[in-house]
Amino acid sequence: MTMPKGWRSSSSTSSSTISAAATTTTNNKNDEKSEIDKGEEEEIFLGKRKALIISVSSYNHLQPLEFCKKDGEEMYLLLKNLGYEISTKDKIIGEVNREELRDTIINFFTNISVKSKDTLLFYYSGHGIPDDEGDDTYIATSDTDPNRPFINGYSFDELTRMMNRSISKRIVTILDCCCSGAAAISKGSEDEAAKLTAVSINKKSKVLRQGEGKCILAASLATQEAYGLKEKGHSIFTYHLLDGLLGAKGESIDNEGNVTPESLGNYIYDKVTESSIKQKPIIKTETSGKIILAIHPNLVKRQTDQNVGISSILYYAIQCFENEEYDNALNLLDEAIEINPSNILSYNYKGDIYLIQKNINKLSINMKRQYP
Repeated sequence: MTMPKGWRSSSSTSSSTISAAATTTTNNKNDEKSEIDKGEEEEIFLGKRKALIISVSSYNHLQPLEFCKKDGEEMYLLLKNLGYEISTKDKIIGEVNREELRDTIINFFTNISVKSKDTLLFYYSGHGIPDDEGDDTYIATSDTDPNRPFINGYSFDELTRMMNRSISKRIVTILDCCCSGAAAISKGSEDEAAKLTAVSINKKSKVLRQGEGKCILAASLATQEAYGLKEKGHSIFTYHLLDGLLGAKGESIDNEGNVTPESLGNYIYDKVTESSIKQKPIIKTETSGKIILAIHPNLVKRQTDQNVGISSILYYAIQCFENEEYDNALNLLDEAIEINPSNILSYNYKGDIYLIQKNINKLSINMKRQYP
């Protein structure tokens, strides 16, 4: 099929813009950007991207979470492939004690090597336990007693203090908390524990300093809900998190091909809430500023090409429709729907054609009856 003239012009412009953003060059965009814009763009890429991965799968007093081990391993591999620095000590998976967890978190956020322009990503997968008053939530280490989480657990309150102490202005903390019901806290109800955990995370995250790029993406789910994708071997939250960091075929990127805390959070929120899960994800990205977690300029081009392809197909389908070439029009509309099943316009035209064909058939039958 030959494309109508002019369809490709917007695609090439978008592609060059994304290429410039991804490589931090300005090339032919110099006349279009102010000096301030260029400075902001360069600043994003001056800092390093560092990550801390903690996935606790082995527990002495809580249900083991084998899928957390896979969550952590695949997050590590993905972030390494995306260019994040992850030292050996910043990858803790399996059995984790409180001293190791606490010291690692403190060092990650406050190490003297951290610069203000560095992007810090902290990922935790494991049990989350609300305290007996529902005022705080604890990251559960392998030795945490669910009825006394304050002894060997690490509180979310302490975590937010470390985030605020960090010199970095680009911090994203991701918590995939699987909640078990401690008898003294939530009367053994996992749903109640998940609710209490969500409330405390929402409350405590308000202490994060506004305007300093400190973000929270968190899930607080009952065990059964968290492991809702057994066939994938991941928690439902981390499964969509991994997909989102990879660009999710263009669904989790902004219009420049970047995965930001906001675009990633919106994608995860939509995907998780599409299921029957009761507790919604917690997305706090209001202070994110200029944080880029991953860059996928190729997906922007693909997205633009797809839109251009559908526009071209619909153009020819309308031409066939107006020329009463209904079968050809239907074939073209089916092609457009295959590219983008959510394109309403394609379905509307198909409905119109089916209605016309139905009326034509009725007219033909009536005429045969009147003039046998």
